[in-house]
Amino acid sequence: MSIKLAQLDCCFEGVIPSTIATCSQDGTPNASYLSHVYRVDEKHVATSFQFFNRTRANLMENPYAAIRVRHPVNLQSYRLRTKYVRSEDQGPVFDQMSVKMDVIAAYEGMGSIFKLKAVDIYEVLEIEQEEGETDYHPPMTDCPSESREDLELLRVISDKMNQVMSLEELFDQSMQLLNRYLGWTHMILLLADEDEKLLVTHASFGYAVGGVGAEVKWGEGLIGLCAEHRRLLQVNAMAEVFRYAKAVKLGVSSEALTPRIPLPGLTNPASQVAAPIKAHGEFIGVLAVESETKRNWGPRDQLFLSTITNMLGVGISALEAKGRAMKVASQQDSHTLKEQNPILRVRYVPGDDFIFVNDQYLIKNIPARILWYLLQTFSKSGRSEFSNMELRAEKSLNLPEIKDNLETRLILLRKRLEEQASAIRLVSSGRGKFRLEVSGRLDFSSGE
Repeated sequence: MSIKLAQLDCCFEGVIPSTIATCSQDGTPNASYLSHVYRVDEKHVATSFQFFNRTRANLMENPYAAIRVRHPVNLQSYRLRTKYVRSEDQGPVFDQMSVKMDVIAAYEGMGSIFKLKAVDIYEVLEIEQEEGETDYHPPMTDCPSESREDLELLRVISDKMNQVMSLEELFDQSMQLLNRYLGWTHMILLLADEDEKLLVTHASFGYAVGGVGAEVKWGEGLIGLCAEHRRLLQVNAMAEVFRYAKAVKLGVSSEALTPRIPLPGLTNPASQVAAPIKAHGEFIGVLAVESETKRNWGPRDQLFLSTITNMLGVGISALEAKGRAMKVASQQDSHTLKEQNPILRVRYVPGDDFIFVNDQYLIKNIPARILWYLLQTFSKSGRSEFSNMELRAEKSLNLPEIKDNLETRLILLRKRLEEQASAIRLVSSGRGKFRLEVSGRLDFSSGE
């Protein structure tokens, strides 16, 4: 039976290391491990070229090579008889493999060593299944097309996501749907802050600590690289790979002791995948999924994840536009603050845009400026009812003129206050309106 390269897609995911065997012109053999094998098309594969080694020298003398790949489920081996064609240091194949190397480097902390120099392209002359290695032989079929059941599942998820009425509901319910219908147990949703070149956690699922407000810089770890390259990235076998949060901590110098909210994550994840959330060509954020078991995020899972992130992108974009379009006049009610304990010491650091409550770091940047404005207004006038329209008109907040993302920033602030079990709360009081509730006496003596 003739075997097609498309039937071996699972073998090219890097779960099990591949090997390459070459031979010099004088007949001296050499075998080496490959960091990655990439299927270019039905007749070609590519391997990464990072080091000037014996394999490279042999190929220059004798272009024929045998590449061995393994199926990650049944460990069946396949031998690819190939002929070296050319090397490329730019183009789509190089870009795709370069991102793969960046992911490895981000975890290993070896960016300069793992930097991809080029990719070697091989023509596949013959594919041979090695015998006697396993008793389990799954049927050889091409990459499965979307089945009726999969399409129905996507329709159900899409229908339910389409029923939500607010961004906060979209964030929370989308993850519950993915857990219920797809069995994904650990997820993080982060939205982009273009000005700061970072991602901010707005929701998570499956973790003891939600981590709302946790930040990831573009280019940091799998999530940051997904934001930087705007493409789906995955790591399927992580036994020797550092967890993202640990890698970030190791990269922070002792001088950079700025307050930081811990990013939620498994202690020992076995596989991770991150996909960009986009809408109308605009990058919005990242949805990251991880698992405690080794999982091959094959074509079907990637199709689900990409489709769902597209749904999220359209939903977020539509709900943000709806919030910006609201022209609801706010009713201003005066409430008298009752003298009661505990005292809430609020400190705002203008230069860094940090807010501390009772010496505990709460949040920074625009959400911090919003909270400071609300607390100052509340303290001076006793007013506790506010509107999104009012915040958009307030010059001191310095909101971006084009896209202020006000609704998402308020959700982030509200969730952060709830996670900290703070005596300060933001409660929705109508469309485009909310109420500030303070259970205590505000003390700004150490503030601005």
